[in-house]
Amino acid sequence: MKRTITFCLLALVACSGGASDSDVDESGEALSKETVSRITTISYAPNSFVIGNAYPGWTDDVQGKPQFSKGPGNPNGTNYRWGYLFGPNFDRCGWIGDGAVSGSGQQNGSKCGAPQQIDTPQFLATYTDGTTNGLAGDGSDTHMHYAGSGCSDHDGYGNVAPWRVPATPANKVGNIPDGKLLKWRYVTKDGGWVLVRDPSPPANEPNWYFVQRGCVSLAPPPPPCGILTGGEALGQNEHVTSCDGRFELVMQGDGNLVLYEGASALWNTGTEGRGGVRAAMQDDGNFVVYDAANHPLWADMASFGHPGAHLAVQDDGNVVVYEGAQALWATNTCCR
Repeated sequence: MKRTITFCLLALVACSGGASDSDVDESGEALSKETVSRITTISYAPNSFVIGNAYPGWTDDVQGKPQFSKGPGNPNGTNYRWGYLFGPNFDRCGWIGDGAVSGSGQQNGSKCGAPQQIDTPQFLATYTDGTTNGLAGDGSDTHMHYAGSGCSDHDGYGNVAPWRVPATPANKVGNIPDGKLLKWRYVTKDGGWVLVRDPSPPANEPNWYFVQRGCVSLAPPPPPCGILTGGEALGQNEHVTSCDGRFELVMQGDGNLVLYEGASALWNTGTEGRGGVRAAMQDDGNFVVYDAANHPLWADMASFGHPGAHLAVQDDGNVVVYEGAQALWATNTCCR
């Protein structure tokens, strides 16, 4: 009889562990239990997608040593800690900044299993309905829009448990003003909430939080004005225009590439009558005018070997090839 009772108790332990919607490995050893000391974001992986916020007084069963990571949204980097976070409406393993917890120090363990690293397909399948803007860092612009279809809740929430269906909003941030600029990142698994970053959050509230799906537009941003990116080209009689509309870089039908301010030519490649048909901003960074036989007629001679470079027709009248913020070549037609 004693053997039978022992077997049932073990079975109950196993069942209770499997019934939880957390991702905790209950077979792990005891870990360092620390306390969250300030509001801080919870990340799926170091310097990766935000899945919620931890609040003062929450517990964090810390596993292992800090891991340093940096990226587009955090260029200076942060030391992150992997552990099991527990608070109202949140019981899941995740990463938070090392400076946001305090307690009895570091101790190796396996309560959460191997520390999660970036695995975008797995993240999208687990935490989202598949809708994401695909941009690294903060995401892309949107605005709070009370008149949006289905916008019945004008508050932001620090947590909704984005992996749950349905999601459950908690840790109210407060009213988000109509028209407020936000940056959206992804839609939760149930399709009802959007993770946003607030460039100017309410006092003592997180800068990442969730808003109702119907309150923000997820339409792609308009294409950037005045830009020719790597791999793009101007064919005959095509042009790229500065954002203020005053300057045009035109690949003319006579083969010449000309920069205009109104009807006044400010600069040209001198390829008139030589059969130029295409001005290409190449993937290797070079800006080149080609004829129909793909022979180069003119090149900027300065930006080759800089993959990812782009060309900008600026509002000051200058045309510049940039790699990031570094100017590689220019028409030197500034400033007008």
